[in-house]
Amino acid sequence: MSHSANGDPFAAEVRDALVEELERRGHRPLVDRALVQPGDRWRACLLNWLGACQGAVVLLTKRAVDREWVRAEATILGWRSWLDPSLRVVPALLDGDTPEIALDGLGLGPVQFREIQGAVLDVPGGDARDWARTIAARFEGYRAGPADDPVAKWCRQVSRDILGNDFLADAAATLDVPAADRVDAGGSLAVAVADRLLCSTADRIELGVLDLYQDGRLDVRHLAALVSNAWLPEGMAGPLFAVAQLEQGPRVVTVRVVQPSTAVRLLRRLTCCDNRYVTVPALSAVGAGADDGATLLARYRTTILARVGAETPGAYRYAIASLHRNRHKPVFVLLGEDAMQLGVLPPLLAEFSELTFVCAGTEASIDGVLGQLGEHGYDPQRHVVELTPRLEEGFEMDGATAARRIEGLGEDR
Repeated sequence: MSHSANGDPFAAEVRDALVEELERRGHRPLVDRALVQPGDRWRACLLNWLGACQGAVVLLTKRAVDREWVRAEATILGWRSWLDPSLRVVPALLDGDTPEIALDGLGLGPVQFREIQGAVLDVPGGDARDWARTIAARFEGYRAGPADDPVAKWCRQVSRDILGNDFLADAAATLDVPAADRVDAGGSLAVAVADRLLCSTADRIELGVLDLYQDGRLDVRHLAALVSNAWLPEGMAGPLFAVAQLEQGPRVVTVRVVQPSTAVRLLRRLTCCDNRYVTVPALSAVGAGADDGATLLARYRTTILARVGAETPGAYRYAIASLHRNRHKPVFVLLGEDAMQLGVLPPLLAEFSELTFVCAGTEASIDGVLGQLGEHGYDPQRHVVELTPRLEEGFEMDGATAARRIEGLGEDR
């Protein structure tokens, strides 16, 4: 239960009434006031709950807009819900602001929290008990299985990689894990460090990995693959998965990047390095010959068929249906500068309407592909979504440089 109820008597009353109501219905609420005791490592506890909970309630108030921790919790829960639509997250607006104003203040735009459960709860004039009953009713009949979405798996993988590392305490200090959380040299410290590796800046992640690297037993190549892209903002997951989960296409998103590799890194970040997602890499026109556009289009067709498991174009429908049925994951196709400039997207959309196309490049290239879509009858304002927040050039360059150094550690060893 995510909240910022301290100093807000009504929010605290709703929180306490909701705990009672959920318990009465057979649930076990995880709420800091009841379960985090003085002296406990509260940040580690809450991060662990965010990654492992089987459902969530977010109590939103105007006060919460200014709470960095509520913003972080809401972003992580929203991310998990996009990755696993069966995870139930219920946002509840407790004061008089409109949902749009309150959610925008938390950085939760129209294709993020608002669409996870359809609507934010609003009970005008209701007392705390009314709110508790209304919120709890959203979990009527809900019986989630063990948390097994990509975020939870990702955290477990990282913590397993560093469990027992001789320099775990050093990494904890470097990553600013609170001193109270560093007293345990066992599993919980590994979880705390793993959580920080997955939600820190690129330079801080690099320094933490360098500490862990001193233990010669570390499989640094595997760890680097998991954490080297964690500096990218998970908030981009909302628009990406909102498009990918549309029942009908076209499914097109754009992201403005300086370096082509950033798009690949971003997809790895947003999918938590889950190899059950199928990603078709950006293909280049280099060496394509006289008719660059036609040759590059043919390369994309061949690569898409191979990635989804179709031997021939005629087998594509069966392959994509089997993939969706068995993995329940979208297929992402990356288009770089060459593909956008050579007009590859419109024919690919017509032929592979079930896939999600990620156009990554400069402002000019993206403007060009939007124009191409308009010429083929698509309305870019309706059919294309931009991944936001936009990456600042310095932020992207610094992050990519640090990521390459982290990955280079594995090559050195």
